[in-house]
Amino acid sequence: LEDSIQLSRSRNWIAAILFIPLCMVVYSHGLYEPDIASGLQPPLRLAVVTGALACYLLLRAFLNWQLEMHNFRSKTFTAANRSFYNYAIILFFLLFLAGALLKAFSCDERLTRTVLVWIMAISYLFYIIRRGQIFSSSCNPFTTFLYLCSLELLPTAALVLSARLL
Repeated sequence: LEDSIQLSRSRNWIAAILFIPLCMVVYSHGLYEPDIASGLQPPLRLAVVTGALACYLLLRAFLNWQLEMHNFRSKTFTAANRSFYNYAIILFFLLFLAGALLKAFSCDERLTRTVLVWIMAISYLFYIIRRGQIFSSSCNPFTTFLYLCSLELLPTAALVLSARLL
């Protein structure tokens, strides 16, 4: 996908366009509820959720920029970093479809939230494994592990710690 400039540009635009709908799905099911948004009106809570997810993306972009491996092939690094766009697109469609089906067939919001959190966790695990596979094609496993810890653990921990527990 990264070899085709037109396909990768289209994929990036789709991911950018789906950012707001993804935030709306996350907000509507209560998947991310930061403490600072607990007393706000619904439109402002959506803005807080969108801002927090945007900060998460900015932190990821900053870390990717700062920790770029110059001594490894840049094509591998680019493919690994842009795989997040694929993950975000797939995650949106999984959450949207599963959330709609669960709301239609179940009245239990807690069940819906739990299933969607598990979908997010499992898809994130697949994303991390795939990104590790891409990095390990050009560097050793220990470097891959340390690199993924620095690029993935910090932004994800910040996002998770800023939210209330389910």
